[in-house]
Amino acid sequence: MIEDIEKHFKKWYPKEGCGIIAIINNEKTWIPCDNIADNDEDFVIDPTEYLKIKKRYPIYAIVHSHPDKSCEPTETDIAYCKALRINYWIFSYPGMELYQLSYE
Repeated sequence: MIEDIEKHFKKWYPKEGCGIIAIINNEKTWIPCDNIADNDEDFVIDPTEYLKIKKRYPIYAIVHSHPDKSCEPTETDIAYCKALRINYWIFSYPGMELYQLSYE
């Protein structure tokens, strides 16, 4: 799964890559999404994609990259994680260090 996430981040670089970890057949499964944010320093998952996934599968985590930066969460990451009550997986890119942010 990590290799697929890294390939997706490479495709979107220098913009943030994003996607969802959904539970499919009792396993965590990566689903890449389009980033429709207007700038390279943010991510916005296409709402149509998000709703399609949410209707079909339980969402375990929202995933995004911090290109050329640390995987440490920003204040915005923390606020959205807690507001949405969904875990965040934040990767540095290209280093692929992972920070798992829990909404609890």
